[in-house]
Amino acid sequence: MLAAALAARACGVPLSIVARSLEGIEAPAARLQPNVLPSGAVILRDEGNGSWGSLDQALAVLRDSGPGQRIAVLADFYDGPSDQAKRHQQIATKAHASADLVVFVGEQADELAAAGRDAGIPASVMRAFSSTEDCAAFLRTALSPGDVALLKGLTLEHLHRIYYAQIGEVGCWVQPCERRLECDDCPDLDFRPA
Repeated sequence: MLAAALAARACGVPLSIVARSLEGIEAPAARLQPNVLPSGAVILRDEGNGSWGSLDQALAVLRDSGPGQRIAVLADFYDGPSDQAKRHQQIATKAHASADLVVFVGEQADELAAAGRDAGIPASVMRAFSSTEDCAAFLRTALSPGDVALLKGLTLEHLHRIYYAQIGEVGCWVQPCERRLECDDCPDLDFRPA
C-alpha cells in the first residue's frame, strides 16, 4: 500500500485522493490482525507469519497493548538460530519479556517450555500444549475482557484453529496436518460460529 501511495504521489495524485483510494483495504488475515473476541479479549492473529524476523515486532505490539493480561501463544519458527536449543531459549526469553503468560503450542511445546525454565523463567508463567485443541480450550478459560493474546508460529502448526475455537466450534483438529494452506482457506475446518 505504501509503495502504491508513493507512486501515486510521484505521478501528481493529491494525497486526499490517494487516502480515499486506500480506504477499505483490509490487511491480510493472520498478519498481526487484531480480532475482538466475544469474551472481550483481543487476539492478535499473526500465525500466518512464522518468520523469525517478525517475532520482535509482534512481541513489541503485544507488550504495548494495554493494561490487561498479555499472553504470547507461540509455536516454533522455521528460521532463526539454527541451533534448536538456542532458538528455543531465545523464543522463551523474548516472549517472557513481553507477556505476562507464555503459552507454547505444537510439536516443540515441551522443549520450548524446558528452554524457558533453563533460562530462569518461572514455570508459573508458562504453559505447554502439544495439541492445538488443548491450547484452544485453555484460552477459552484464560482470556478475560481487556486481555490480549498473540498467536504466532509455524503455519504448519495450524494455530488458526485456536482463534476459530474462541468464536465458535471447530470440527477439524487433525494433528499433524500436512496441508500447506491456512485453516481460513481449508474446506475441512468445519467451522460453526457461536
